[in-house]
Amino acid sequence: MTAVRSFQRKLEVFKEDLQGECANFPTVKEVQGERDQTPFVDFVDKLIVNFSKRFDSFSFGQQLTLFIQNPFLITDMRGFTQEVKQLFRLG
Repeated sequence: MTAVRSFQRKLEVFKEDLQGECANFPTVKEVQGERDQTPFVDFVDKLIVNFSKRFDSFSFGQQLTLFIQNPFLITDMRGFTQEVKQLFRLG
């Protein structure tokens, strides 16, 4: 899940970059020159919306994410249990 969130953040950085200097897209800047970058910005914006629709329902709490990465990182079992109950509506 962290890879998906990281990619979503990267898309936001790319969108801002396309609206500005195109530092991450030198070829776009070279080919487009000073022309309007709006089609590229719109495409990246659609990707951001699409990823949000597909993956926002998979958002887990911090304790559960830690547990998935490494169960031994959980030190507060009460907090972890409460978070799991809330996420899965068990309690």
